[in-house]
Amino acid sequence: PPLSLLLALRSMASAWRMGATALASLILIAVAFRDQFSSSVSTGRVSGGCVGTRLIVNTKRSGLGSQKQMPASCSSFSRFGVLGATRSTLRFRGGGDDGRATFINCVNEGKEEFSSYLSEAGANRASLERIIEEFAESHHDEVAFLLENMPKKHLREIPYEILASSITLSKRLREEAPWGGDVPLEIYLNDVLPYSCVTEPIEDWRPFLHAKFAQKAFDEAAGQASTAASIEKAALWLNENVFRELNVTYKAFYPGHHPDQGVFESMSLGYASCTGLSVILVAACRSVGIPARVAGTPSWTTDSSGESLVQDVAMHGLSKAGQNHNWVEVYATHNIVCIRSCIR
Repeated sequence: PPLSLLLALRSMASAWRMGATALASLILIAVAFRDQFSSSVSTGRVSGGCVGTRLIVNTKRSGLGSQKQMPASCSSFSRFGVLGATRSTLRFRGGGDDGRATFINCVNEGKEEFSSYLSEAGANRASLERIIEEFAESHHDEVAFLLENMPKKHLREIPYEILASSITLSKRLREEAPWGGDVPLEIYLNDVLPYSCVTEPIEDWRPFLHAKFAQKAFDEAAGQASTAASIEKAALWLNENVFRELNVTYKAFYPGHHPDQGVFESMSLGYASCTGLSVILVAACRSVGIPARVAGTPSWTTDSSGESLVQDVAMHGLSKAGQNHNWVEVYATHNIVCIRSCIR
């Protein structure tokens, strides 16, 4: 054959070999991507999806070190035969979402993120796993905060129902309460979301108190000039009405008394000390989305007349009546309002 034809056939064969090599490389990359991605989410499936999984990608647009996250559907990767339609998060490094992205790694942040808490849960593990599966994606901040900060004893004991109502109702109030959007995230997590204040028993008080007081508190706060004024108005209204509505009054000592009573315990007994009353008021505030906490002193240094109590404390300890006290602090947009439980 003519030399030109031989050279042309040789060039075509070389191009075919290069193309085949490139295609094989792409197939290997796709298979590796599929295997890595599939294994990373195999422990975190719910409703056919992946829980808390993030695809880590790199955008080469600006070379900046910043990262972005955006909700996305894993179905965009279904051409690799990976998972089909699931939910995930894309994290981008670089100047923008529209930069050219290349796959780096796939990291599972589902149950593995909370594995240390699950290992502490003992017989209560199934309840915590259910919380993680149902809420780790839609209520991630709430789930992470509660699991990280609750006492280890609670990891082993807290029922699913109490965690679920705390997580869902708190977030709903963040969106629906007149002041909800003005409460910083860290304040909301620390002073609205928690289901307890001190060492009181774990009780599911939130739905009950919300149904009883939320709309009345919202109505009372309507028309105020600022968010701070709305919170203060609602909190003071709760302080004036909650104890009467729940039929609980102050008493220092009585049969069945212990300082750290829960809301329903105090309602059953009809009495509570300053600590028990503070627990009730904090719970009522949190049930309507108002950030609140119990504050206190183990010992006053002076009595109401100004006389020193230092010698009495040294001699009798902190158990002497009148030397310790608890009250409630409410966050009202950069101001802390101190409230003494109001009994009439």
